[in-house]
Formats: sequence, C-alpha cells, structure tokens
Amino acid sequence: ARLSELYANLESQVVERTRQLSEANEELERQRTHVEQINARLTSENRYKSDFLAIVSHELRTPLTSIIAFTELLGQSIDPANAAVVRQVEEVEKNGATLLEMVDNILETARIQAGSERLNLELIDLNDIVGMVEAANDSMALKRGVAFTTHVAANVPLITSDWEKVRRILVNLVSNAIKFTP
Repeated sequence: ARLSELYANLESQVVERTRQLSEANEELERQRTHVEQINARLTSENRYKSDFLAIVSHELRTPLTSIIAFTELLGQSIDPANAAVVRQVEEVEKNGATLLEMVDNILETARIQAGSERLNLELIDLNDIVGMVEAANDSMALKRGVAFTTHVAANVPLITSDWEKVRRILVNLVSNAIKFTP
C-alpha cells in the first residue's frame, strides 16, 4: 500500500512536471517568435536607416564638391594682397573640406552598416602611406603653425591590409591632431 501510494504520488509529480515543462516550452516558443519578429523589424529599420544615410550623404556630397571646386577657382583669381578676402576664401575652402570629410565618413558608416563595405586586402608599405598622408597635411599644419613630422622605423615590415582604409585612418588621426593642437 505504501509503495502504491509512493508510486501514485510520483506519477502525479511526473504529470505535474510534464505540464510545467510543456507550459515553459510554450512560453519559450512565444518568446522566441517575439524575438524573431523584433529582429526582423530591427533589420528592416537598420536597412532603411543605412539607405537613407547613403542617399542623403550622396546628395550632400555632390553640391559640396561643387562648392569646394568653385571656392578653389575663386581663390586663384583673388589678389594675394587682399589678405582679408584670401583668408575668408581659405576658411570657406577649409570648412568645405571638413564638411566633405564628414559626409564621406557618414557614407562609409552607412556602407559598413549595410554590409556593402568590403576590405580590399593587399600587401602595403606603411612608409608609402605615411609619406602620402604627410605630404597631404603639410600645408594645413603650416597654415596652423603646427610642427608636423613623421617617422616610420626602418624595421616595420610590409603588412596585409586595406590600403585606402589605413590611409583614411591616418588622415583622420593627423588632421584631428593638427586641428586640435594649439
């Protein structure tokens, strides 16, 4: 009788545990479905955001490039003796270049988030990239009165990387260093 009672009690516990597990599984399935729906919505919204950023950035880039080009032409036609106008045109050109760099960064961010940005891995020499970045930023450093020199140790080996990405990283670091160095 005692064994029968224990067996019946055990059976009722198994039934109760089975019911609880079944309810837990149903709840987990509801939560999994909900999470899948949220992920799908977030993926869709992220794609829309990336597309929007790419379109807006592209639409900003086109007139901005034109403004910079016309500012350069204007700068070439100004009498160098008119220091105030030369300085104003240089300021417009500098701010246009800064804004273009920001738009390019937004475009790149949108491409990365959209998954369309790919690394173009190749063997690169850091000396070449550093030299190019130095040459491109010398005039800005000179205008701001900032001493700017570079040095790459002779024993730095060739590396496998994306040449353009490394160049952009160095350009951003150097231009920020020049801009924010008193």
